[in-house]
Amino acid sequence: MGLGYQYLYGALQPDVTSELALGRGAYAATGQVRNYVIALTGPVVGMLLVRFGARPVFAVSISILSGAAMLLSFVEHWAELLGATLLLGVGISGVGDITVSHAVSGWFQRSRGTALGFVYTASNFGGMLIVPLVASLAADESWRDAVRWTALATLALLIPAALIHPAPRDAPVLAQGEDDTPSSPSMDVRAALQTRSFWILAFIHFTYFAYAVAITEHFISYLLDTGISREVAVERWSTAVGLGIASKLSFGFVSDRIAPRHGLTLLLALIALSSFVLLLPPQNWTIYLFVVLFGLSYAARDVVTPLVIIDCFGLEYMAKIYGAIFPTLMIGGGAGAVLGGLCFDWLGTYQPAFAALALLNLAAVALTPQLRTEHTTSATSS
Repeated sequence: MGLGYQYLYGALQPDVTSELALGRGAYAATGQVRNYVIALTGPVVGMLLVRFGARPVFAVSISILSGAAMLLSFVEHWAELLGATLLLGVGISGVGDITVSHAVSGWFQRSRGTALGFVYTASNFGGMLIVPLVASLAADESWRDAVRWTALATLALLIPAALIHPAPRDAPVLAQGEDDTPSSPSMDVRAALQTRSFWILAFIHFTYFAYAVAITEHFISYLLDTGISREVAVERWSTAVGLGIASKLSFGFVSDRIAPRHGLTLLLALIALSSFVLLLPPQNWTIYLFVVLFGLSYAARDVVTPLVIIDCFGLEYMAKIYGAIFPTLMIGGGAGAVLGGLCFDWLGTYQPAFAALALLNLAAVALTPQLRTEHTTSATSS
C-alpha cells in the first residue's frame, strides 16, 4: 500500500503549484526525477534484500516515506520540493515491486502467482485511499496538513505490517514433507548478465515502460483531442486503472497453472494488441476496446515479472537480478513519454509515436520464445 504514494503527486498538483507559484512543467519535472531515483536505486534495493531480508528494508523504506512526506508538507521553494521528492523516490523504491516480490516469493512455493496477484492489488487500493483522503483533508484544512496526517498514518499503519514476518530472513515456507533442496542452483546477477534471457527481459521491460508511461501521461490528452469531454476522458482512464486489479488477480491465478514464460507471452500479446487498437480511427468502440485490453494487461507486469525471473535464474538471487533490470524504468519511461510529447508538438498528432510503440511491443512478444531456464545449465556461487 506504500506504493499509493505514487498517486499523491498528482493529487497535490493544483495546491502546490498555486502556493509555490510553479508551472506545471516544473512540477512534472520533479515527478520525473522521482521515477529516475526509483529506477537507479532498484539494484541497491535488490542487494540489500539478499543481504538483510525484506523486513528491515520495508521498515527503513516506510520510515523514509513518512519522513519525505513530512518534509514535503514544509516546502517553500522548488529546490526544497525537489529534495523531498528525491527522498520520496527512495522510499517508494524500497516498498515497491522488488521488495514485495522478494518477500512473497520466499514465503510461497505453491500458488506463488496467486499470492503475488493478491498482494500487488494493494498498490491500487493504496492509491484509491490516499488520493480522496488527501483531497478531502486539503479542502477542509490545507494540503500541508493533509500530507502531515498521511505521513503519520504511514508510520502508524505500515510499520507494524512491515515487522510481521512468517519466517526468518525470507526463508521459503515449506509444506509438510516438501523437499527444501533446490532442483537446480540459482544464478547470481553476474552470471545472469552473461545470458541471453537477461537482456531479452531488459528489452521487454524497456518496451513496457516506454509504452505504459507514454499512455499514462498522454492518454487523457489524446482523448480530449478527439473531442471527448474531460469528465468522460478521466472516467475512461479510471476504468483502465480499475481493471488493473482484475488484471493482477487473473494473471496471478493463470501463472500458477501455465509456465511463467507463457504467461508473459500472453500478457505482452494483450499489451501489443492494445497498442495497435490506438492506431485505428478513434471511435467509442475502439476506445472501449483499448481500455479493456490495456486495463487487463498493463498492471499484471508486477505479478508476472518475478515469476519469469525465478523461472529463468532461480529464486535465491531474484531480488538482485530484478534490481539490475529495473533501470529500464528510467530509460524506457522517459523515452516513451518524450516521444509522445514531441510527436504531438511537432506533428500535431500522437499517431507516429503510437505506431513506433506498437512495433516495439510486437518485437517484445516475438522475443519471449527465446527465454529459457538458464540456471539448469550453469551453477554459480554467491
